Amino acid sequence: MMDAIVLVENGKLEYQKRPIPQPQDSEYLVRMTSTGVCNSDIFRGFDKGAYHYPLVMGHEMAGEIVASGPDMNKYQIGQKVVVFPLIPCRKCGACQQQRWVHCTSYDYYGSRRDGGFQQFLTVKEWNLLPIPEGIDDVMACLCEPIAVCLRTANMLSLGGKRGTVAVIGAGIIGIITAMILKTRQGYEDVSMIDRNTFKLDLVRELGME
Repeated sequence: MMDAIVLVENGKLEYQKRPIPQPQDSEYLVRMTSTGVCNSDIFRGFDKGAYHYPLVMGHEMAGEIVASGPDMNKYQIGQKVVVFPLIPCRKCGACQQQRWVHCTSYDYYGSRRDGGFQQFLTVKEWNLLPIPEGIDDVMACLCEPIAVCLRTANMLSLGGKRGTVAVIGAGIIGIITAMILKTRQGYEDVSMIDRNTFKLDLVRELGME
């Protein structure tokens, strides 16, 4: 049996014991070592944002391979991995062009199906990425939100100029995006705009205005 934190109704989480799932074809069993709490989890759990109940939330995940489905050999037992939570349908027009994030009929670990707020999760091979040596599991579970920030920064930098840029919204996505623009993309002047002064105080501690 495994431990799980289950959203049983809006605003109500329960600690439960559940059977450990078994990996099927094209799946691995991953032992969760770190799972982040996204702002969407707050909405999903406490503002009637869940697609169904019961639900195990958590879509920012890092873990360790502990078992594999039949004929699975891409990843080895004990290997550290992160989970890409989107499961595309592979049938719609967007999927036919491999634009997975625009899938019109997607599934999703942690919202439309169970996610990482439990000890073990079966994950499709396509949704796994290896964690490089030297990366802490707690940092690795942030791979999904950081990927959003990095893509945004890369799209902004396509023009080649590195002058002044302002990021509106000093939440975690905004702050990470600003840090990438300043430290990785080489923007000289990165400013942040937010209505919450406590967030802006944190921004200043990180060397931005």
